[in-house]
Amino acid sequence: MEHPMKNGKEVYINSIHPGFVETELSRGPISSYGFITKVLGTVASTLFALSPDDEALTQLYAATRPEIVEKFI
Repeated sequence: MEHPMKNGKEVYINSIHPGFVETELSRGPISSYGFITKVLGTVASTLFALSPDDEALTQLYAATRPEIVEKFI
């Protein structure tokens, strides 16, 4: 932000991408592209995707950790 808030405190804005999360969002595209895509999607999801609960920790960390402000992250 260009100007601090009226109370004199700075505002820190961070944008966090959750990464590869195991959700139902890809269900439509995977079923549209056939068997091979379904198999590959299932394998990739099993090996690499994290649960929504685990990925929520990223947002909680960014919102609550003091080092975000201390280290100007």
